Amino acid sequence: MLTGLKSAFADAIGPVPDARQCGQAGADYPCRCCASGLIAGTRVATDRGWQAVQDLVPGQPVLTFDRDFQPLRTLRREYHWSPVARSARAFWPLSVPVGALGNAMPLTLFPEQNVLLESDLAEARYGDPFVLVPARLLDGLRGIFRAPPANDPTEVITLQFDRDESVFVNGGALAFCFALAEGEMMPLDALCDCGAQGAGYIVPAPDEMPDLLAALSEAWTPV
Repeated sequence: MLTGLKSAFADAIGPVPDARQCGQAGADYPCRCCASGLIAGTRVATDRGWQAVQDLVPGQPVLTFDRDFQPLRTLRREYHWSPVARSARAFWPLSVPVGALGNAMPLTLFPEQNVLLESDLAEARYGDPFVLVPARLLDGLRGIFRAPPANDPTEVITLQFDRDESVFVNGGALAFCFALAEGEMMPLDALCDCGAQGAGYIVPAPDEMPDLLAALSEAWTPV
């Protein structure tokens, strides 16, 4: 069974998104600058409890995976869903059922939004059970599936801290947030890099992903 899952996930991974395709009609893959961030309505763990991401304000303490509560440096607001996003399935968000990523309520993720996952195989392989994976690779895993975007523009919030952080969303899932220094523009190649090597998290190589995803699928029991 695990061999079959590994083959299926290897086929699903496909090539890495290319920044040069961003925003172009007929683009096959989205880059991070148009397919990451947290959709308005996503609940984030803060010093005031679970709050909608669009209601957060700079300076507010947010609960992080590594460093307890950390002040939010800034948040960027954008609206997504161009005609390209609706026509190209690679741009479609992923619908995450309850419990699939530790979330206590349904969750919607952009395809290039990195999430932090716990894996026994990762611990055996790297000595650390937590790995970063872009959400697009989770299509078909634990009941997660691509859902066509809404007709209307969707507000998307990008949270930024003094350093790379993973934050708790929708009751327990872990969403990765890139750091951004004050006044700094994030380079396009960083926006479109599916990894996060500077964060200190393990980012499995593409040829290692099928094993990890298959093991995660095997280990999950639907809620």
